Amino acid sequence: MKIINLIPAFVQAIFSMSVLLMVSRSRFNIKKTSLITAIFMTILLFVNTLFFYNSGLNLFEKYNLFTVFLPQAIFVSCISKRTPISSIIASLTAYLAIYAVQLTKNVFTVKFDLFIFDYLHIFSFPFILLYLRKIYVQLHNEIEQVLPKLLYLLLIFEIILYTEFFVYGALIDATTKPVLRLEIFIVATTSIYFVAIAILYFMIDQYKKHMINENDSKVLKQAVDNLEEIIKIRDIKEKQLRIVRHDLRHVLITVDSLIKNKEYDEATSVIKNYISTVDTTTSKRYSTIPMIDAILEYYAVICEENNIIFQTNLINFEEAIRIPNSELTIFISNCLENAIYGTLKLESNRYITMNFINNRGRLILQIENSFNGEIEKDKDNKPTSSMSGHGIGTNSIHWFAERNNLSITYNITESVFKISVLFKSE
Repeated sequence: MKIINLIPAFVQAIFSMSVLLMVSRSRFNIKKTSLITAIFMTILLFVNTLFFYNSGLNLFEKYNLFTVFLPQAIFVSCISKRTPISSIIASLTAYLAIYAVQLTKNVFTVKFDLFIFDYLHIFSFPFILLYLRKIYVQLHNEIEQVLPKLLYLLLIFEIILYTEFFVYGALIDATTKPVLRLEIFIVATTSIYFVAIAILYFMIDQYKKHMINENDSKVLKQAVDNLEEIIKIRDIKEKQLRIVRHDLRHVLITVDSLIKNKEYDEATSVIKNYISTVDTTTSKRYSTIPMIDAILEYYAVICEENNIIFQTNLINFEEAIRIPNSELTIFISNCLENAIYGTLKLESNRYITMNFINNRGRLILQIENSFNGEIEKDKDNKPTSSMSGHGIGTNSIHWFAERNNLSITYNITESVFKISVLFKSE
């Protein structure tokens, strides 16, 4: 067998390695991943060349599951940052896409005994890559994030489909004449796969919206509960402040007497004690919107408990805001929740700053926080998370921005994460 006859198989091996790495997401950076992958693929292709140099291409295709795919899957699972079950499913998905094309090519090979059909499947690689990159990877990431248990259903489905592909492969290899039923079988099986993926996509999208609504309701409830608590606390402090004001005359008389008797230290001590009492009876107000105040006070307490410096600068934003207070509260809460989550990964230098400024009718909200520089991004280059239970707040932020025609930009460095939101004027 000439080496040129192995070229299609080698191209397919390299392509399958590429899509496996794409769907499995390497834990290393691009340079390190490229280096170790190049070494692995060189060894794998060299060994396969030795084994199949004197064999026919069909024999190689029959055993390439064991000589190419499985070694690749084991290699990728070792460097993947997905969970083992998730890595297996991602690998199966890549193989199913490649194998479906391979079987389709076999149909043409049975019908037309032409050399060109040995290379036919190579032309489909860009379409497979596009499907995996634009559709499947996003779906898989959202399943991991929103409903991880659905991965097990996907695994069972793909194993069944893979078995059907193997059965078809065995039947087509044993058939010397074109058989219409076999062709219908592979078309139907492949169609079922893509229909199932479309259904999963719809299910996850609906479930994600449900999770976002549930998250927003929880945030709003927290804000209302905090507001009720703050109102009670402020009522108590108002009563205390009235008492303090009432005592001001006595304090001034006492200070005046101490100064006349040249007891300056005692006078200073009385003044300091009075100032301290006044401070304890004064409620900090962030804005003129009670619900916003409630949620900011809530996160200020969380920041204080976790040694996070929390600074705010809110200037006349209430005058220009055209969004319901409840929705704005949810939006700000999700932004601060993400900021706190990112900041808590640091041992020191924890800070969050929030600026909400009305610049001649142009509202700009900026929230900046320190973080460790590690971040995941989705296909649109937006921050996301593959961890179960995380990322819903970010989805809520973007959903809110789309509904209200807001412009969101991110400025991310190795130590600082900054989100800027422009509220477009009407």
